[in-house]
Amino acid sequence: MRRIIFALGIFSAAAVAGTWLLFTGGSPAADASPGSLDRDGRVVVWPGQADLARSEGDLLAADLLSDGRLSFEEYDRVTREFVACVEARGGQLARPLVPGPLQVYAIEFTFPPRAEGDAGAVAAASQATVDACASPTYARISAIWSQAHQPSPAQLRDAHVQLVGCLRAEGLEIPEAAAAGGSLLPFVRDNMEAFVRCSGPVSDALGMSPGYFAGT
Repeated sequence: MRRIIFALGIFSAAAVAGTWLLFTGGSPAADASPGSLDRDGRVVVWPGQADLARSEGDLLAADLLSDGRLSFEEYDRVTREFVACVEARGGQLARPLVPGPLQVYAIEFTFPPRAEGDAGAVAAASQATVDACASPTYARISAIWSQAHQPSPAQLRDAHVQLVGCLRAEGLEIPEAAAAGGSLLPFVRDNMEAFVRCSGPVSDALGMSPGYFAGT
C-alpha cells in the first residue's frame, strides 16, 4: 500500500489563513481576537472571509463562515466529507479518524498498489486525488480551524528533541544542525522504517501527522 500523509492545517494554517486575512481585511469580533476561540470554543474569523469564499465559488465555506465563527462540529463535518471523497476514489484511512489532543485531525491515507505506472507516477496520482478532494472547502476550513489549535513552540522543540534522540538510538546519524531544529528529511529518507517507529509516539502525543516531523 502506498501511504500519502495529508495534514493540511496545523502547520501551514498560519500562512494560508494569513493570506486570506490580508485580502479580506475587517476587524475582529468584540469578545475575542481573530484566530482565537470565543467563549463557546469556536474560532473567531475575520469579517469578509465568507464573502471571499463565495467569490471563489466555495459556497459551503461561505455558509459556514457567514456568522464569523467556526465550530468544531463544522470543522468535523467538512473533514468527514473530505475523507469520504478520498475513500470514494480508492484511498483508505491509515489510522482511525479521531481528533488529537489539540482537537485537530491528523489524516493519513493509503492507496492500493497499481500494476501500471512507475512509483513516482502512482504517488503523484494519489496525491492529486487527495488535493482534488481537499480543494476548496476542506483546505480553507481546516486552515482556519488549525490556526487556532497549534502546538506551542516549546511543545514543538520538545517533540523534535525526543524524535532526534530516538533516531540516534536507532543508529541514524543526525548532525547537530538538524538536531538543533533543522530538517531531518535528508537523514531519514534511507531508513523510513526507523522514522515511522520514532515519529509515531511523538506525533500521537500532539495529535499531529508524522509527515510534519520529516520536514522539521
